[in-house]
Amino acid sequence: MSDRPSQIRCVLLAHFEQLLLLPNAVLAEVIGYREPEAPGTDAPVWYRGDIEWRQFRTPIVRLDLRGLDASEETISVRARIAVCYALGKDALHPYIGFVTNSVPRLAPVRDDNLQVVDDRSVPEAVDSLIHCPVQVRDESALIPDLEAIEARLRALRS
Repeated sequence: MSDRPSQIRCVLLAHFEQLLLLPNAVLAEVIGYREPEAPGTDAPVWYRGDIEWRQFRTPIVRLDLRGLDASEETISVRARIAVCYALGKDALHPYIGFVTNSVPRLAPVRDDNLQVVDDRSVPEAVDSLIHCPVQVRDESALIPDLEAIEARLRALRS
């Protein structure tokens, strides 16, 4: 008998023009959108700034940067922030937020409905923050590399 689960409960986040696929277990809460405090001028384009959430400074990350100038960014009135648990042990920064255009959708993932794809459209600025592009059923999504994101955020703070 295999120890592998037959299904992993995941969520699909409508992250601007791209879907993100995350395990449901990392999703702490979905909150109303609030404008992040602007980061410094030398911050990478994928780091949008911080919000205060549950008395923690929570970084907001944007991984869909295809052809978008940050100054032209528009946020939908239905936008929310999906606050996720960070995987590291940093007690001062236990969360990471992703902007989502709607309420995340449950997406049960099994071997027969998930396929890693060769997608060369991931922008270079965020390529190292993406674990891999996938096809879930008939939808394309990106799986964020939460450990890489946390490491890059730690480097920005030091």
